[in-house]
Amino acid sequence: MNQDILGAFKSAIVRGYSIEITRQTLINSGYPLQEIDEAIQVLNGIQPQELQSQPTQQVQKIQPIQQPIKSIQQQVQFMQPIQQQQNFSQKNIQKVSAYENVAQKQQKSMKEKGSKIFIITLIVLLAILLGALIAVLIFKEQLVGMFSG
Repeated sequence: MNQDILGAFKSAIVRGYSIEITRQTLINSGYPLQEIDEAIQVLNGIQPQELQSQPTQQVQKIQPIQQPIKSIQQQVQFMQPIQQQQNFSQKNIQKVSAYENVAQKQQKSMKEKGSKIFIITLIVLLAILLGALIAVLIFKEQLVGMFSG
């Protein structure tokens, strides 16, 4: 039996499509009628060997299947909390990465502030040294007289 066909039926049931609509869709897609009917029988709980003993007209009159649908729905309901946990985890990861981005920006701004303060300090020191040099050149004679005599 073709597992793709069986998977298509299970997926269609989970999404709320009927067996008949799914069957017709698979027929239109080019899947062999016998394999489609085998998959339907497996979903109904009848083994493929038993399918060969039944007339094809009975196979085409498909009764709604309740047990497999409930089983698949239970599996889906079981998986929903897991998906919610994954979504919650993804949101937490996004929050952490957003926090890391904020922290990186703060560190960057602190570095920029620190470098600005350093540059301002160097400029003030340069101005003081230039002022001292100019004072020495202007008051050179008085300084020499003060130290020599």
